[in-house]
Amino acid sequence: MANRPKRPLRRAGLISPFGVGAIVDYADGRSLMTASVDHWFDLKKPCPPELRIKEERLCKVLRIAEIRFPPDFSAGQIPATSFPKWHHCPKCYLMRNQNSASECSSEQCRKVKTKTLPMRFVAVCANGHISDIDWMLWVHGEEGPKEGCQLRYRAGRSASLAGINISCSCGKKRTLGGLFSNSDGGGLQQRCSGNRPWLGPTANESCDELMHAAQKGASNVYFADTKSAIYVPNWMADQSSKIAAIIDSEDFWNLVESTMDDDDVLNSRFITRYAKTQAVDPIALLKAAEARQKGDVDEDHQEEDLKPAEYAAITSCMGSPEEELYVKRADLTKYESWVSEFFSDVFLIPKLRETRVLRGFTRVQPPLASDRDRIQPVAHRAHWLPGIKVTGEGFLLVFNFEKLRTYCDLSLSKQRSERIAENVNTVNAQRGRELIDVRPEEVLLHTFAHLMIRAISHECGYGSSALRERIYIDLEADDPMAGVMIYTASGDSEGSLGGIVRQAEPRNLERSIRYSLSEGQWCSSDPVCSETIGQGSDGANLAACHSCALLPETSCEYGNRLLDRVLVLGDAAGEKAGYFSELTRDGLTL
Repeated sequence: MANRPKRPLRRAGLISPFGVGAIVDYADGRSLMTASVDHWFDLKKPCPPELRIKEERLCKVLRIAEIRFPPDFSAGQIPATSFPKWHHCPKCYLMRNQNSASECSSEQCRKVKTKTLPMRFVAVCANGHISDIDWMLWVHGEEGPKEGCQLRYRAGRSASLAGINISCSCGKKRTLGGLFSNSDGGGLQQRCSGNRPWLGPTANESCDELMHAAQKGASNVYFADTKSAIYVPNWMADQSSKIAAIIDSEDFWNLVESTMDDDDVLNSRFITRYAKTQAVDPIALLKAAEARQKGDVDEDHQEEDLKPAEYAAITSCMGSPEEELYVKRADLTKYESWVSEFFSDVFLIPKLRETRVLRGFTRVQPPLASDRDRIQPVAHRAHWLPGIKVTGEGFLLVFNFEKLRTYCDLSLSKQRSERIAENVNTVNAQRGRELIDVRPEEVLLHTFAHLMIRAISHECGYGSSALRERIYIDLEADDPMAGVMIYTASGDSEGSLGGIVRQAEPRNLERSIRYSLSEGQWCSSDPVCSETIGQGSDGANLAACHSCALLPETSCEYGNRLLDRVLVLGDAAGEKAGYFSELTRDGLTL
């Protein structure tokens, strides 16, 4: 773990896509893997207050003590380990298994000081492990190499893998043609050793899976498993704005935490004295501090249980312009009459805060909620996880519950959602994963969110990767939810200029909805796209592809899965009705 990269990385980049376990290429030829968070700070020392993120709800769900910012480049460097270990010389082609890129040691290159380059290919396992490809095994097969064998890597004139030749000093050689083949007896026949270099050389797990060959920069080598939460000031209910400001102050909490005992019990005497210095009610301040420390989720709750509190806070217009959440309810009477037929409320959110945490990662396949055993940890001993805190704005569209229930009870809606579930569960059964249920209302809201983000991106100039979705859906709960929040939360100016809020104001919102539905009616891949019985990852999409509905990975909660334009718009022939078919029939989308 001695390697420390000298190239600055944004803090957000250390959450995704360059988080713990990811391979980062540098201009000087080095290829480094970000080390576990155990090596980022001295675990025996307390966390500096400026690096601590207060988000109690997320800490409870993830069962961690705290969330920390990655260290800023000016304050320190993130440890990394050299990976892959195998390097080759571009001049004499000699391959060596070494700890880092260095000058080639052959007599031919010693005088000119030729620097070796890391190999482009690695071996990955579906359980999240990663290793160098056993190049001796690839060339010699089960016979194994003789003593003193040396390999050389030569790239021919062909751009294909078959044009790359690896030869041995014993006379054996083999091209890389078929390296990525998954057929029986073909491709990489290397068993996993449970290697986890980001945790250290002694952190191997027991594993005997057949490994997959991949280019080290390929997208399937690293899938970050991030969790996020919207800041919800539930402890501010029934409190004065002055107490709310104190409770939301990082300076106040730094003082409070410095006076806690080993069991993290609040020091009521200190809070009482502090309240008197601020001229506020001591009992009210203590009550608010206890409420924030406790959070609003139980120990057994999962990430989805964060959403009801967020939805309740937004729909009750909690917060104020001085806080990190500010919500206003729009007057539906100022919108065109058809808006109230499909939506029961529109909420403008001029200010919000989102906390994103890197929980772990997977390889080969993206993480799913049921894949806890496949997700590799980013820490071995540390009691905290890395995260970032970003601010932004957005709006929430609440669907008409009755109209949504009526449409989702139709046989067409159920058939299409069941088709998606069948496609996904066929693959899940083959991979030994948990089977899932797919609700038509979830697919409908998710697809509508994608169409809206694409429309807003075209209309107001936001990059689609700068916009994000958050789907609130549960029609069976005591307090039902059916809302789509579209927001921007980033560390730069794109997240705070007010453009997204203005898109939800009267006349602008109607235009955006019309445009999104009009664009979604047609796809350049139709009729293939609209008539498919399954496409995309695991066949998890029906009428949705890159030409009409997919978004950048950073924008989508579901990994561009569970999408179907037919549930939103119906089909082109008019034989299958969508939720918004009345608008398209009446010509309102033109």
